[in-house]
Amino acid sequence: MKGPQLLAYSSTPSPQLAEISRANGTQWSTAVDMIDENTVINADAEGNLSIWNRDIALLESDRERLTYLGGMRLGEMVNQIRRINSQAQNRLPNTILIPWAYLATVEGSIYFLAKISDEKTKLLLQLQSNLAQLVCGLGELSFNRWRGSFTAATATESPFRVADGNFIQRFLELDDGEARQVVDGDGGGGMSPLDATVDEVRNLVESLQMFH
Repeated sequence: MKGPQLLAYSSTPSPQLAEISRANGTQWSTAVDMIDENTVINADAEGNLSIWNRDIALLESDRERLTYLGGMRLGEMVNQIRRINSQAQNRLPNTILIPWAYLATVEGSIYFLAKISDEKTKLLLQLQSNLAQLVCGLGELSFNRWRGSFTAATATESPFRVADGNFIQRFLELDDGEARQVVDGDGGGGMSPLDATVDEVRNLVESLQMFH
């Protein structure tokens, strides 16, 4: 399958499927599921995970192309995506994550995918970006290079609008000086100060552990 597509079913005058929107470029999809009627999660054979949306606010002609919302390199081939039912997605006030789906890989790993609440999206993404300048990722590799999407045709330098929960929780391993450096954005390399104190960030990251 060359990337995610949205199809519409019509029963008249005879049963048929018609493509209404698709992602540009070739992605050999290994698993696809819908979060809602306009949002698609796609996993490909290169080990990438991507999220796409059909923006109904656009002109009809522009809706034929899915909009890329975010993505990262998972590093494993996903062969099952199971959306979490809509009742479980209903969240209590002040909940940080909105459950979306579980992912299963051919290696036997299981991942939890959730949408960050609007109130915490900017903070967690900037925290991840700052951490990446100070902390190495898996196997002592650059976190951004490891998690940047990669295909035979394209490569990105870092994940796009997707946060790695395991990596963010490494903030709890930092000493006071390193934690202050991450929060204040003093390390250079694209760091920016966070709109929170060290204690507030620690409390936020600790609250993410309940989703394991």
